[in-house]
Amino acid sequence: MSELDPFLQIRTTRGQVPCRSVLPIVDGADASDKDTGAWQAFRFEPLPVDEARAAAAPDDSGERSNHITLLELAECVRHEIVEPEPPAQDGAVQDAGDPADAAGEPCAPRDVERVHAEDLYRFACKYGPLFGASSEERVSVWSSAAILAVLATRLQQVASKLEGTMSVAALNGGAFSNISKYRLTNPATSTQFDLIVISRAVDPEYARHLEAPFVRREEREGRINYAFLSVKEEADVGPNVVLYLHVVSFEHEMSLPDYLALSRAFDFDAGIDAQVFRYFDQPGADGEGLRSTRDSDAYGLAQNAVHTMEEVPFDDADCSPIASLVRLLVAAHLQEARLDVFYADEKTGHLRFPNYLAWLWYEYSSSIEKVRIGYCGNCGKPFSLVSHRGRERLFCSEKCKNEAKNRLKSMRTKRARELFQGDEHFNGGISVTEIARELQREDQSFDDALKEVRGILNKWPKLKNELHDSIRNEGWGTELFARCMRDGLDWRRILHKPLQEELLNNKDEIVQRLRERLL
Repeated sequence: MSELDPFLQIRTTRGQVPCRSVLPIVDGADASDKDTGAWQAFRFEPLPVDEARAAAAPDDSGERSNHITLLELAECVRHEIVEPEPPAQDGAVQDAGDPADAAGEPCAPRDVERVHAEDLYRFACKYGPLFGASSEERVSVWSSAAILAVLATRLQQVASKLEGTMSVAALNGGAFSNISKYRLTNPATSTQFDLIVISRAVDPEYARHLEAPFVRREEREGRINYAFLSVKEEADVGPNVVLYLHVVSFEHEMSLPDYLALSRAFDFDAGIDAQVFRYFDQPGADGEGLRSTRDSDAYGLAQNAVHTMEEVPFDDADCSPIASLVRLLVAAHLQEARLDVFYADEKTGHLRFPNYLAWLWYEYSSSIEKVRIGYCGNCGKPFSLVSHRGRERLFCSEKCKNEAKNRLKSMRTKRARELFQGDEHFNGGISVTEIARELQREDQSFDDALKEVRGILNKWPKLKNELHDSIRNEGWGTELFARCMRDGLDWRRILHKPLQEELLNNKDEIVQRLRERLL
């Protein structure tokens, strides 16, 4: 922060700017009544200094320690697995839009990320600006923040190996887009190592916030992991840029020739090279003649050697480098945090944050090993399971739980009636007992399933009307009425009032006809 900071007097040490209101904007005007897909920015109205200080929230260190606000930002992104179209038949022309590779083979299912602007807006109303450098922040920049938040939190689930989280198999099964693992080999020496690559298209403004390129070296589980963050402009991503994450894991320190081979293979830019070089001896100020002190331990991947590179599947050994990628993202978002020895916060110590986004990543880092995310069985929205205890949670809210329950009930009702009806005249349907066997849930007894099916049929207006017409046309000996009684349906509910009265007035005669039919 500097003297030019417009919110200097009201910004909290956690980078938050207290606001009175938030408006979605299109072409500089209020877009509250417009489609969310058209929103261009959020306009924040900060509180006046006196109000902001009076409304300053008390220290929240007493709140539940498992809360991770970054997960709320991640919840603004939905993940959808898009199945590929079937390959074109022999002789047919493959449509240019069909997802097939150059050989004409269909592509694997793709993980598609969709950011929901209405969810971003709710987050903005609750927490205020993410960056706090001006009164308006573009939705596309917020979307990039959400995409990286969900990437980090999902990767951490794989790395943590916690029960109920994603396994490494998710990396091979299409649950992550644009993630690959490559094996680089020197055929002359048979030396090889693996490298993981992830890419995401992000808004250029967001990329500048990360101050890429950025390199992080970490020792984990007896190995040395190098993680790299870089940004490149590419023609096929429109106004966005591509954020690349690379990580490689070594048994021992790599030599400079090893790194140069790696840089050449993956086209690292000069910025990454310059940061990596600081890990090696630097005899010359201009970087000429750089060499490693561990050349004797080199992997033998000389820069001018011929290397082979193949894509290979992920396995459990990748959990450590994946964890290093998550920590790379955290560290990149915290580059602007600074130390203030004259201020101490119970939760952050002497750290001050330039914006609220940096605080979110810091808060996330303190609970990173506890990350668990569920996906709503109704709307697909992700939700945090960090502090959840007891029975498995399947829905993001009571509303979705009820919607799913009602939809399932509707589907079971429709299926039960279809099976009972048969054709349009109620011929060829199966018995209530058979229907109950088909629809019985794992958590349901057979008697309860029978009761449910009978309840569904007892409340069916179409059956009630069909019975009325059948009895009036064929008399009380009609097969449909006999079938309903055989299956234990309630005549008081499946007959219209006049037929109920007629049945009561001629009970003995009608019962006799039914016995004859049932026998």
